[in-house]
Amino acid sequence: MPGLRGGRGGFGGIGWWLSAYSLLLIAEKPRHGYEIASELRNLGFPILGVGQMGAVYRTLTSLEASGFIISEWDTTSSPPRKVYKITRIGREYLEEMKMEILSLKKMIDKFVEKFERIGAD
Repeated sequence: MPGLRGGRGGFGGIGWWLSAYSLLLIAEKPRHGYEIASELRNLGFPILGVGQMGAVYRTLTSLEASGFIISEWDTTSSPPRKVYKITRIGREYLEEMKMEILSLKKMIDKFVEKFERIGAD
């Protein structure tokens, strides 16, 4: 999918993980940007100031431009908030991300296993 796999960060880079977790959080339930950033912070992402918040909103813009999420304004809150929802294509892409993560997990497990054998010598 354009804009999310290549470029800065690529698969496994912080930008890729930011996209993956943002999409996962939105799949759990529709969320607004600040809520997504707060959850990302709870997951260990270093979202501390305006610069990092900008990265979250750039990620959301990219996910929306790729058709993985849509947004709607919630005018029942003050101030109004943009709420993001996952699309069918977004769910399919999330499944692809899961498969890539499982593949990476296998590689990591093999690395650790090999390392532990070296350490045992």
